[in-house]
Amino acid sequence: MERISVSQLNMLISRELALSPRLNKIQVEAEIGRLTRHGSGHYYFSIKDHYSAIDCVMYRSSVDKNSYSFDEGDRVLLKGSVSFYEKTGRLQFYVLSVQPLGEGELLKAFYALKEKFQSEGLLDPLNKKALPRLPQKIAILTSPTGAAYEDFMKVFTQRNPFCEVLLYPVTVQGEKAVPSILEALETVEADLIVLTRGGGSYEDLAVFNDETLCRRLASLSTPCLCAIGHEIDFTLAELVCDLRAATPTQAAQLASDDAITLIQTLMSKLALHAKNRFLELENESFYLDSKIDKMRRSIEQRLINEERNLFEHQRELRQRFDKIFTKEKETADRFFLRIEGYNPDEILKRGYIAVKQEHWVLRKNQLEPSPAELHFYDGIKKVEIS
Repeated sequence: MERISVSQLNMLISRELALSPRLNKIQVEAEIGRLTRHGSGHYYFSIKDHYSAIDCVMYRSSVDKNSYSFDEGDRVLLKGSVSFYEKTGRLQFYVLSVQPLGEGELLKAFYALKEKFQSEGLLDPLNKKALPRLPQKIAILTSPTGAAYEDFMKVFTQRNPFCEVLLYPVTVQGEKAVPSILEALETVEADLIVLTRGGGSYEDLAVFNDETLCRRLASLSTPCLCAIGHEIDFTLAELVCDLRAATPTQAAQLASDDAITLIQTLMSKLALHAKNRFLELENESFYLDSKIDKMRRSIEQRLINEERNLFEHQRELRQRFDKIFTKEKETADRFFLRIEGYNPDEILKRGYIAVKQEHWVLRKNQLEPSPAELHFYDGIKKVEIS
């Protein structure tokens, strides 16, 4: 048995396909699936029917020659060849031309049911329930062996390790998928329901466009989050649920706030608040100390001013008192001098004589012939008045 490398194996497959006359020129009737118009001008899309799908490439040269501009959901006739991309081991249909055949049946049914749900208000954002920010229990409905559960848990346990996550194993594609999911929904007890699965073909995801399943999801009393397929996949189940996530990973991010970050943020805010409060108290203490010091200096200055004012008042009162005392003394001295001027002794000193008989003789007609006393400054002389 020959031993070859992966590159040799892919090259061998590519050559075998290239040599197949049936696969070199072929016409395929199908419905356009996921379509990407690349900036280079190339088209990358898938084609599908009710059971299968295959990836397609239509290069710019073929796009420019093709007169029909097709879109997702269109039913078309494609001409081209099947080829094998050796580098990634990917089988693709290389499209040379596209002709319209009418609107795709699957897409037509999808939009008809979507319009029906719209008219009934099942898609109205006002009717959606808010998801709990920090749920205590989450029910995740998905395949236990699929990558969706692992992708969800990997992110969710890092964001909220305190929440209990209950896995409800369900079938997520095929005929048994809808009954399996409906049965699980009847037994769920949680704060939040997450319905998710990984990507797949349009046919694989078609179960999530089932009317019965969609109506049951819309009637749930528990908030429901759906993440079906990849970001570009879209199903009616995601439209009728309370919130859509593009991927299982994003569903894990939307299912709960980041509890660890929330706690860290809260602790940081508390620490910052405590620090700010400490600074406020410190500033208040400094302000009070400053006010007390200012009041103390103000009181001291006021005491100094009052003492100075008191001293000035005392000095002014003393000056006024001295002035009044001097004035009054001068007045008293003048009165004293005037009084002294009426002192008989002082008058006698000036050479006057006082005459006394029985009384002091004040007028000449009072003088009678009788003994009298002549009062001099230096003594008394008795005489006889005749």
